Amino acid sequence: MSFVHRFIHPLFLTHAAAVGLALGAAQYSGLGADTLMAAEPDRQRQLVITDSKGDRGMLAPYVHRKNGIAYLYTSYIFDTLVSQDADGNPAPGLARTWTRSEDGLSYDLELQPDAKWHDGTPVTADDVAFTLRYMAEHPYVFGSVKSLAGVEVKGTHDLRIHIKRAEYGLVEGLFSAIPILPRHIYEGVEDPFRFATSDAAIGSGPYRLAAYDKAQGRYRLEATEDHPLGRPRFAQIWIVKMGPDAALQAMSTGEVDVISYLPPDRLPEALGAGFAVETSPSDHVLRLGFNHRGQFQTKEVRQAIAYAVDRSALLVTAFPGIAELAETGYFQPGSKWQSEEATEGYTYDPARARDLLLATGWTQNSAEPLASAGRGDPPAAPHGWA
Repeated sequence: MSFVHRFIHPLFLTHAAAVGLALGAAQYSGLGADTLMAAEPDRQRQLVITDSKGDRGMLAPYVHRKNGIAYLYTSYIFDTLVSQDADGNPAPGLARTWTRSEDGLSYDLELQPDAKWHDGTPVTADDVAFTLRYMAEHPYVFGSVKSLAGVEVKGTHDLRIHIKRAEYGLVEGLFSAIPILPRHIYEGVEDPFRFATSDAAIGSGPYRLAAYDKAQGRYRLEATEDHPLGRPRFAQIWIVKMGPDAALQAMSTGEVDVISYLPPDRLPEALGAGFAVETSPSDHVLRLGFNHRGQFQTKEVRQAIAYAVDRSALLVTAFPGIAELAETGYFQPGSKWQSEEATEGYTYDPARARDLLLATGWTQNSAEPLASAGRGDPPAAPHGWA
């Protein structure tokens, strides 16, 4: 049972000219709709983003690094069926429309008729069907197709996706997470986890990968001028490896627009320089858990440990100023997926922890290390319990 839950709030730093341009509600899983799809004639020519970690792998499904930022970069290049609007609601992506059947066991989708792969080949329903079947054979880390029962191609740009049982969240989940692959590129690839040539990065997204320097951890993305959702605001996006101090200096001289992560101790410097700092919840909770075997097989023992841990103290010590105490459970307040049923919060309560341990046969001895009655030789535990 997990009992330590927190929100972590990454800090993003932007140049005044770029506030909100890569940090708002997600479109293509990261850039705001007003960022990517602006049509004004005086659009900026390039956006420069720093990444202190550097190389995130080839920006292609299966070979990018298995973390959120690598998936985000890849989402600029590969479209998903469904995107998001500025408020985080489902919006057309590669699919122009989608309709759920009355019994909830199928979805009919109509694709954007003028969507193309970056090599000029038209995107068709056959590509989508291929992707779903291919990912059943080669699971993708950021989306599972196990809930699907099959797919039918109904026309050049029309298809029907069948699911095993009616469920909600498919549009916001699977349809929004799976990058659609070009069949003519991936069909002959037997091991996509080793497919890292430039062809692997041919997508249908608003940007194409124009250059990638693995050693330097540097990427250059160029706008897809004829993307079906409109012309991107930036002609180019550069992603460059740069530490926080160097990035702050480069931002001061106007060479950098967005610093993707700012350590909390650099915040005063950034604010003093007049930069705009944006914070955003990661929507991930950190959990401290343990197995259910041995001494931990008794629920009351696990509960006692949960009550004995001062999560607020851990929060202040380990994540000062960049996190908040989360509720028990993965989904947090504000999520439509959070259960309405109340869950035990496990607030810091040493007295209750002691009572639970005593009730399970443990005894307290201020002079001896912890040992459990009748359970063999347990591992060491907090001083004063037996």
